[in-house]
Amino acid sequence: MNDDIRPSLPEQAPAPAARDVAAEIRARALRLRVQGQFVLGAIVFLLVGSLCILFLSQALIISNSVAQSRAIETVQGQIDANRKTLAEATAIFAGLRDKVAAAAAVALPPAPVPFPAWRAVRFHTDGEHGLAVGSGGAILQTEDGGRNWQPGSSGTTRALRALARAASARHGWAAGDGGIILATDDGGDTWESQASQSEDELRAIDVTPDGRHGWAVGARGVIRVTHNGGETWEVQASGTTAPLSGLWVRDNGRDVWAVGSDGTILATHNGGETWQKQVSPVRAALHAVVMTADGSTGWIVGDDGIILGTTDGGETWLPQTSGVTFALRAVARGADGRSVWAVGERGTVLLTTDGGATWQAVQSGTGFDLHTVDILPFGRRGWIAGDRGTILTTLDGGATWAAQNGGTQRFLLSVTFAPGGRHGFAVGRRGTMLTSDDGGQTWQPQATGVGVDLTSVHVTPNGQHVLAVGDRGIVIRSDDGGLHWHEQVSGVTTSLVSVQIGPEGRRAWAVGDEGIILATQDGGETWQKQPSGTSRYLVKVTFAADARHGWAAGDGGTVLSTENGGETWRQRDTGTTADLRSVQFAPDMRRGWAVGNQGTILATTDGGVTWAPRISGTRRGLWSLQAAADGRRLWAVGDTGTILVSQDGGETWQVRPSGTAKYLVSAYVAPDGTQGMVVGQDGLILRLDTVDLSALEAATDLTGVRIALSAAGITEAAIGAPLDMMKVFEANRLALRSRIAQEEEHLRGLTATLPSLASFSANPVEIYLFTARFAFAVVLLALIWILAAAYRHLLRLAAHYDARADALSLAGPPADSTFHQIVESLAPQDATVAAAPAGWLRRLMAGRR
Repeated sequence: MNDDIRPSLPEQAPAPAARDVAAEIRARALRLRVQGQFVLGAIVFLLVGSLCILFLSQALIISNSVAQSRAIETVQGQIDANRKTLAEATAIFAGLRDKVAAAAAVALPPAPVPFPAWRAVRFHTDGEHGLAVGSGGAILQTEDGGRNWQPGSSGTTRALRALARAASARHGWAAGDGGIILATDDGGDTWESQASQSEDELRAIDVTPDGRHGWAVGARGVIRVTHNGGETWEVQASGTTAPLSGLWVRDNGRDVWAVGSDGTILATHNGGETWQKQVSPVRAALHAVVMTADGSTGWIVGDDGIILGTTDGGETWLPQTSGVTFALRAVARGADGRSVWAVGERGTVLLTTDGGATWQAVQSGTGFDLHTVDILPFGRRGWIAGDRGTILTTLDGGATWAAQNGGTQRFLLSVTFAPGGRHGFAVGRRGTMLTSDDGGQTWQPQATGVGVDLTSVHVTPNGQHVLAVGDRGIVIRSDDGGLHWHEQVSGVTTSLVSVQIGPEGRRAWAVGDEGIILATQDGGETWQKQPSGTSRYLVKVTFAADARHGWAAGDGGTVLSTENGGETWRQRDTGTTADLRSVQFAPDMRRGWAVGNQGTILATTDGGVTWAPRISGTRRGLWSLQAAADGRRLWAVGDTGTILVSQDGGETWQVRPSGTAKYLVSAYVAPDGTQGMVVGQDGLILRLDTVDLSALEAATDLTGVRIALSAAGITEAAIGAPLDMMKVFEANRLALRSRIAQEEEHLRGLTATLPSLASFSANPVEIYLFTARFAFAVVLLALIWILAAAYRHLLRLAAHYDARADALSLAGPPADSTFHQIVESLAPQDATVAAAPAGWLRRLMAGRR
């Protein structure tokens, strides 16, 4: 405040007039009021200014919040749109995955059934107990002369190449790859490994009749000997590194011959203590040797049809004319010392009855390579074994040979399995019948007693009742799972092409040439014709589980249907003239399919009343159709190795590589679609096992798809375009996910700076703004309170001076008082005025500097 409120007056100034003092006091009051107005203006200014500041700051905050909200809405909208796109992409991925699965389902060719190659067969002199060994550690044993062979367990997967038997029917030895030697003392039921002291391939083994002394020979000139029945095997020096493939041991255990590559012939006459090379007239590989009981006469066979003979214990070996150029793998002799048999490549069987002066070729009935021959001492019974599971037997001294076990080169025309997929049958040309008890992994021939072509076979659910039909109206039946067969009287001589048995095994139907349909109600004891209404060639008949709804297909697009078990048949319009070869229906009896010549595929959804074509993608003839129980997965097979697969109920078809160009005629697929079998030309049998795609169906990204394909053994190249599309799609989906992650991070940043009244949490910006506002409000209130106090004080002081001025005007000043004393006497004395809040106010009241 101004210091001139209380002017300096001389201490001894004369007493002023009353009006002069009153005027000075009123002037001082006026100045106080003016100062009060300024203080009031300051208060108003502070209030208005603070309100403006608060309003503008709030407006800025609101404006910023609106902008942030809009930005958040924009980002959130982008995120939502991208998430929607990502959700749609998930559905697209599922579609691409289905395409990859469809391609994977047909990516792997079916595996040919691996018929073992039998390398050695040996029989006891009783002609009943026999053993055979071969590739993959396979072992067979028989106790009835080979009429029935049972697989044994060798405990190894290494190839077994040689067999030896002692005089006892229970003791035997087998040798093979990796230096393995196995021994049995129970006729082949169990086998134990013996230490051969070698890891080289052993190709031949032979023992003395007592089983005590034995030798094994093999690669790199290896010779191993035992004198204690195989408990220990010792090394003998052969003097050569040429692989040895043939071995013969004389009963005395002293004289032994071994032959091998480069025309190698070795002999010992002291139990193998020393071996001498005998002069060989050839350099070709020699594979087998046999001598007469006295060791004087012998024969060796080898490559290029080589046969060598000796009559002086091997001192000289002379070539004999075989008449063939194929490699001969094994040789055996009869007890007379004049009859000798040699076998080899491409089914070659040679026989001499004059000690080798002349050799004649004998029909073996097979074109597979033959590796071993065993002839009983009296020379009437014998066995030969070779590739594709071939085992042949003779009962007439080798003049004729018949198959006992193994594969066939004959055309297979039909295959079927009992439910469960373990017990199966395949039939074909010239009465061929193969059976399997292990899901088709191995097959054994069965004697049917017929020589005509068998075209179809079917089995009841229990696997016991089996029917097969064929040319000339032939019908054969088995009631013991295929062990024994008997012919039934069909009453016709027309070729029958297809047969189906009802679930109970009593009812059955057969169709064939000239539109013939036969039915039986008594398991095949009697057959009756059913009116088909057509003379066309019928090649397939199938019935539903109710044994009332049935269908037949044939030439000229013919499809017949029945709803009363075949009592009446009705021809349906298929819209095609192509010859149909197979028809199949789903369990619902509504969905059905038919296939035929020129890649024809038809489909129906009304039980066969109407048919519509489907695109097969091939012009090759289709011979067989099979469907899984779900009616979604279907297989069709046909000419030149054609295999088609559908995953969508026959709407679309993909080609599955078969790995062969041979004709595929018949297919079987288990109801669950997990396994199947295809048969056809030249005895071909393929396992149609489906690919396990369960891991692929659960995959949610490209990495999962790749892992699933790798687990199923499928290369990415085999999938092709569907997987390439998935790779591009997955790259786009990953980019979309990355963009969503970036937008979400941006959204979190925007949200963090947006004030939130509904939340107890606050971000740093909110805390700063709140603190600043609070401090500003405190300071402002304190300042206004001080200014208001000063304003009130100034007004009261001015009023006080006015009151004193009025009093002074009425009463006048004391006579003896100076002006200064008069003014001092006017200072306020009340507590309200004296309680000014600040020192400068007190100075204001005092009127002094």
